[in-house]
Amino acid sequence: MVSSGGDEASASDADHAGAPDEDDLTIPGDAVLWRRVPPHWYTRHPDGTCEVWSAAFSDHELSADLASIAGSPEITRGAYVDCGVVEIQVAVLRAEGQRVRRDPLPDNEAHVLVLGHKGKSLRRRLRDRARWVIQP
Repeated sequence: MVSSGGDEASASDADHAGAPDEDDLTIPGDAVLWRRVPPHWYTRHPDGTCEVWSAAFSDHELSADLASIAGSPEITRGAYVDCGVVEIQVAVLRAEGQRVRRDPLPDNEAHVLVLGHKGKSLRRRLRDRARWVIQP
């Protein structure tokens, strides 16, 4: 990709998977996304409950699955039995300035990316709004 003097990181982000870095408004605000949470992103408390860490929401291109296409959070968890799955509504992400775009993979047509910078306070707000659908 040839840069015309712009920010190279922004140019490569916009070119990811050949799709623009824009919000896909065909995904409704009431849609639910599922995100797999590996063991290094949660704490298990003595009473058996688990707390997701804000680090689970730190990626500029945060990977998730569109629940309406995946059909079951077990699909999102896959073979990773030590992982949990949290859900969050698309409207919550958009209200925080995030963009959601479809990013189907060969083995996962439900895959989406949540695009945008996620500073510490935003990561905490997303953590607080997420809900376990499969607690590890």
